[in-house]
Amino acid sequence: VSWSCMFPFFATPWPALLDTSSSDGFLPRVMVDGYFSVPRERFGCPELDDADRTIAISVFPKDRIKMDAFADEDCISPNPEESCFSMQDLFRLATEASSREELTNVFEAGWKDAEGWCNKEMNRQNTLEKRNRELQREIDDDDDDF
Repeated sequence: VSWSCMFPFFATPWPALLDTSSSDGFLPRVMVDGYFSVPRERFGCPELDDADRTIAISVFPKDRIKMDAFADEDCISPNPEESCFSMQDLFRLATEASSREELTNVFEAGWKDAEGWCNKEMNRQNTLEKRNRELQREIDDDDDDF
């Protein structure tokens, strides 16, 4: 990967960018943001064939952008009711130059969203482990009855 993302209409006035920096003699590469390379409901997050699980991360609230390819527990994104940014603010920040303070605020909000997701994920994992232990006890009890 030579570019992890390319902000269309911000890094360039076009939805794609031509990378001519190749020093190995190959043809230039066309680079597009991930959003344009996968179905819309994946919102730029590719499906990873060898992964057990894919966690999508979005600065935009999952429900507001209809990122339906991911279950709620498989997406880190802001809660629209708790977010300090409106959709208008987020689109402006994604498409226009921003101040250091604004970018720091976005970073800190994303950190908070990720911490919230991690806490929910730990609780979800603990619940699943507890349920698995209970099921195993039931199976063991049934085996004892025979």
